[in-house]
Order: sequence, then C-alpha cells, then structure tokens
Amino acid sequence: MSKKQKEFNRLIKRVNKLKQELKETEARIPQIRSYYQEQIVPVQDKILEARVSFVKLMDKSYDLKYFRKKEKEKLQDIILGQAYELINDFGKTELEPIYDKHNEVNFKQEQAMTNDFSREMAEEMLKNMFGMDVDLDGVDMNDMGEIGNRFREQAKAQAAAEEERKKKRKKTKAQQAREEKLATEAKSISKSTREIYMKLVREFHPDRESDEQKQAEMTEKMQRITEAYKKDDFYELLRLEMELLQGIDERLDELTDEQLKLYNKLLKDQAKEFKYKLDALENMPPVEPFMEYIRFKKFAEQVIDQDRKAMNSRLSMIESDVELFSDKKSLREFLRDYQLEKEDDLGFFLPFDDDGDEDDFFNQFS
Repeated sequence: MSKKQKEFNRLIKRVNKLKQELKETEARIPQIRSYYQEQIVPVQDKILEARVSFVKLMDKSYDLKYFRKKEKEKLQDIILGQAYELINDFGKTELEPIYDKHNEVNFKQEQAMTNDFSREMAEEMLKNMFGMDVDLDGVDMNDMGEIGNRFREQAKAQAAAEEERKKKRKKTKAQQAREEKLATEAKSISKSTREIYMKLVREFHPDRESDEQKQAEMTEKMQRITEAYKKDDFYELLRLEMELLQGIDERLDELTDEQLKLYNKLLKDQAKEFKYKLDALENMPPVEPFMEYIRFKKFAEQVIDQDRKAMNSRLSMIESDVELFSDKKSLREFLRDYQLEKEDDLGFFLPFDDDGDEDDFFNQFS
C-alpha cells in the first residue's frame, strides 16, 4: 500500500474509535443523570435539612442567658457562616431572618456586596486568562452557566467586530492567496461529499425496488445516508459507501492520490471535531453537578456510590452534632475550643471556592 493509503486506513480507525467513544459518552449522560438523581440528591436534601436544623439550634442557643459574651460571638460566627451559604447557594430563605438578626447588614445587602466583589474578581480573572474585558454586570455570580453564557456572548461579539475590522483592511497578496486556497479546498470538499452522497442515492433510492421488503430495507439505508449528508458527516458517508457498496481495500484501489489527499484531510478534520466534542463533554465545568462524573466513564456509578456513602457519613455526623449540642453543656465545651476567623481572612468571600470549607467546619464537631 502507498503512504497515503496507509494514512487513510489509520485515520479511518481513529475516527471510528473517537466516534464510538463520543456515542458511548453521550449515551452515558442520561444514565448518569438518572443515577445521580436517585442516589445523591435525596442524601443532599437530608444534609441541607440537617444543616438548617443546626443553624436554628445555634440561634436558639444564642438566646439563652447561659452563654457568655465571648461564647455568643462564636455562636454568631457559626450562624453567619452556615446561614449565608445555605441561603445563597441552596435557597434556604427561611434562614434569612436569623442571618439578619446576627449581622450588622441584612442578607440582601450582604449578598449584593459579595456579588460585586466576586464580579470584579471574575472580570479581572477573565481578562488575565483571555485578554478581553468581560462585563458581568447583572449576572448571578453563583450561576456558572450564566457567567459562561455572558462570556461567550461578548467573546462572539468581539470576534465579529474584529472580523469586520479585518474586512475593511486591505488584504495582502499572501492573505488573498490563502483565502483563494481555502475557498478552492472547501469547494473540493463539498463536491467530494456530494459526489459520494449522489452515488449512494442513485444506488439505494427506494423507488428502484418494487419488492416491499427490499423497498423497506432501501428506505432504512436512505435514511442513514440522508442523515449523514445533512450533518455534513463525511466520515459516515464514506463508511456507508464502503459498507453498502464494496470493501475498503477495493475502494482504496480506485482512489487517485489527489482523492486520497482530500479524503485524508476530511478525515483529519472529522477526527479533530469528534475529539473536541469528546473533550468538551468530559472536561466541561460541572454546571450540572452530575456532569462531574462523566469524566470517570464506565466507573461513574461506582464513584457516585462512594460519594453517597461519604455523604451518608457526613449526614450522620451532622445529625449527631445537632443531638449532642442540644445539651448546652456539651455546646459550651465545643465553643471553648472553637476558633474565630481572623478579620483579614477573606476566604469566605472568594468566588468559585469549592474547597469544601463546610466540611472542615463540621469536622470540628467529630
């Protein structure tokens, strides 16, 4: 086989592997979503309710004359840290009156200040990372999907504006030559794709058959052919041509070097596209929590099971703490060792902090 024929075979295998992997990943998403909803969400809800009960217990304890001034300061620190997160991140608005009772600024004012601070930091981060000014004014800084949409909108607008500026600038001879080459190449690709499509249509159009069973088979094949053509899926058309007409080896012998060169380019482009889609699925920010498990592939459900067990342990710990600290003497003993955060510690206000600070907090109770 020639070098181009070997490359063609290698690319066919690579595209087929990537396409199959993408198909399996896309099929896994609803399965993982369903399993996550079944195994994780109920435990999460119980943990949230236990945390709400804990905050209410701390508030009730604060009102007791039993606790001294310094102890009450510590109780307020616990209440404010936990209540803010539960209201802001999980919508537990029933805790707003408690938060407002213990803070100099009410929750809505505090949220506005924190949102402004987070917005400024996020805008600075995006500027440093992508070199573009992104206006996040009015965006909910707790909603990563909304932040991403605003960034994409503005990036698209800036790209369009830059493209418009480029059009107005006089093109160099090299730019003109490159554009002509790309236009010619695109025309060749389109022609090649259409040629395969028309060849398959002529061969498998249902009207060519009078037998009902064969006509049904032809209709099914035509549906596959038409779907691939509409999606501009060159690889699928090529695969169908080889599957339905003749073997790959015979097909390769028919192709000229120029055709092989073009086909190899199309397959490379298709491989890049499938790889990009696969990476986007497996590495996308977990806007929906269950997406975090996609990257574990076939082990996703096992990881969900492990997380569920860890969360159940955490739930038991919080429930035990609620029961234990219902006794004011036990709570006083805990408060004796509880350390207030330093005033210059701004960690609470940092945006996108997923380090699990609440876990560290509850670990103090164990």
